[in-house]
Amino acid sequence: MDKEYSIEIKEIDKTSVKEHILNGAKALVATIPLVGGSLNSLMNDYIPDFKLERLKKIVEKIGTDVNGIKETLNKEYITTEEFAYYFEISIKKSLEEYNEEKIRYYIGFLVGNLDKNKNLSNDEKDFYLKLIEKLTPLQLKIIRFVRNSEKYFEEEGLDKNKVNNGMYGTSFSKMFELVFNSVDQNIVIKSFGELYTYGLTNTKEHIFGTTTANTGFDIVKGRLNGIAEKFIQFCEGY
Repeated sequence: MDKEYSIEIKEIDKTSVKEHILNGAKALVATIPLVGGSLNSLMNDYIPDFKLERLKKIVEKIGTDVNGIKETLNKEYITTEEFAYYFEISIKKSLEEYNEEKIRYYIGFLVGNLDKNKNLSNDEKDFYLKLIEKLTPLQLKIIRFVRNSEKYFEEEGLDKNKVNNGMYGTSFSKMFELVFNSVDQNIVIKSFGELYTYGLTNTKEHIFGTTTANTGFDIVKGRLNGIAEKFIQFCEGY
């Protein structure tokens, strides 16, 4: 009896529920300005393998981000084989990931490809894809935080007053303790140090043991090098 019941539930999931989610995802894709038709067509090639609930969230995010660059949207690029290639990679990578930070970067990469103001060579784009794959979610967060710490505080719902009133804005280590308080600080320090070895920052991990001349949000400004700056501008837009 139990076995038959399980099979029955599985069949329901495969038909009515799955079809409902799939139709919802396609409907969302169709609403994306100018891009929807191309995305929908590409999705149909491998839709049976999608994790559909996640797909809906990804598509919603793409739609929001594409709408944000509608003034600089490269309409001609959407129809190219190159865009189809990067679209498929970005979507599949996003669906394989469980971590929201990595998904954020993959979607940002996809939308960055559609922005006329972000004209990069394929070698650069492939390098950025490898970076997203290689770096840990924590390291991607660190890059986003160091690039624009005030914006990071807003997006993550952190209390700026703790920086402005001097509670945590007195040293590099104190600032990171506030921002990444749920992570072992030794892991945070090691992760930051690896970014230097990858050539993405200009500061070694020893900075955590020193007192800087700056205070507040200025403590972390200017720590990324040119590669990391271009990387996050392409994937994040700031």
